[in-house]
Amino acid sequence: MANLLAERLGDAPNIALVRVWQAPRDAGVGATSPLTLIAAAGELVPAVETHAPAFDGRLRGGARGEAVLRALGEDVHDRGELDWARAQGLRGYASAPMIAKGRWVGGVELFTWSTIAREGPGWLRVLADRVAVAVVSVAMQSAGGGDDARGTPPVAADRATPGLAPVLARLRRVAGTDATVLLTGESGVGKEVLAEELHRASHRSAGPLVRVNCASIPRELFESEFFGHAKGSFTGAARDRIGHFEAADGGTLFLDEVGELPIDLQAKLLRALQESRVERVGESVSRLVDVRIVAATNRDLEREVSRGNFREDLYWRLCVYPIEIPALRERPQDVPVLAARFVTQLAAELGRPGAPIGEAGAARLVAHAWPGNVRELRHRILRELIDTDAGDLEFVALDSGAPRPPASVPVGEAGVWTSDQLQALERDNLLRALRFSGGKVAGPGGAAELLGTNSNTLASRLRRLGLAAGGSAQGPTGPADPGR
Repeated sequence: MANLLAERLGDAPNIALVRVWQAPRDAGVGATSPLTLIAAAGELVPAVETHAPAFDGRLRGGARGEAVLRALGEDVHDRGELDWARAQGLRGYASAPMIAKGRWVGGVELFTWSTIAREGPGWLRVLADRVAVAVVSVAMQSAGGGDDARGTPPVAADRATPGLAPVLARLRRVAGTDATVLLTGESGVGKEVLAEELHRASHRSAGPLVRVNCASIPRELFESEFFGHAKGSFTGAARDRIGHFEAADGGTLFLDEVGELPIDLQAKLLRALQESRVERVGESVSRLVDVRIVAATNRDLEREVSRGNFREDLYWRLCVYPIEIPALRERPQDVPVLAARFVTQLAAELGRPGAPIGEAGAARLVAHAWPGNVRELRHRILRELIDTDAGDLEFVALDSGAPRPPASVPVGEAGVWTSDQLQALERDNLLRALRFSGGKVAGPGGAAELLGTNSNTLASRLRRLGLAAGGSAQGPTGPADPGR
């Protein structure tokens, strides 16, 4: 990973030299530590000695571990290195620390032919985070210890299922670092549960976990909700209030449905992520915050970037360590495990003994497509427990109630649907829910309840697909024109 990063950066026209340094495991916070060069790239690699920087402090980042932009010779270069850089005609320098498990493990630095834009250090820190994950992973494997031996709490056994094993392995790998994690997958696959597990297994577990549903925040309250406000800053601001970033200081900020943020608000979120600073509405004081970001979305953000609906710089800021959670239909082996777990859990909540799942019922569960994923399975189990007075749980309703793909969306030759076809499936499913609920979105019997989702999230999805609450189309039904 370190070599790949160095090579990719070294290919950029403005970058003359990239070096990745690894610190020893016992590197102190205040002392100078011997560093090991683990990767280098760029036009000037053959022309420069690969000795460690005289001042390793320049690789430790700013006060909060952020990347830093410095002019050549600004008390960070020894005389020999400075003379060499000036002789080569170099004008820019930036560095970023590699931090994992709250520990400094090295740094990435680059020399450039021209000065570096102020936003440069932000993306450099994102790349450094990726290398930190890889460096720590290699070190752990070399040490031969398991997850427990390394001090990272294991993922809870009640979360584990056979089909989620690869996902949980990646979760364990990144939990001990501060790298930003992007959880992707369809609605209902359990992204929030995995975000909670990631926080619990991290070194920030003693700190707060603040959950934010980005789709439910009104546009006019975005800054107040995320950054806080001062008393009297607007009508109704009767007292000072901290925002989500300050509330999550020292812990984890979970940004659910991040793909639903309007593009004009994305820039404000990006700035807070880049600078690790927030400014309350009505104040001019900038406050440092120390948060680990975990984001989640059921949208294809790369596709949204290409369509102009999502900022590319924000996407790369969030997609440091992506984890894709497969849909339940892609892991049928998990259905019996989850069903048995939900029967025990929900029966206890209902105050009644658990009922066994009959053989025919188990077959129906495995055969069902589960468009609502784990959330739908849980609701089906609850419904069956309520409706069954005695005997086995058979789930007969699944025989007639399973939704089928519309005939207008044929499966492709490879047996899969394209993104556009999946959007058509989503549209058809939402229309069915709206018609069944009589156009009602929120509340008991509403479409949101039928779909097992938040009403604000559903309203956002309806707007995105051009659907009115009554189930009629508001605009074009095809995919958005990338040129618009």
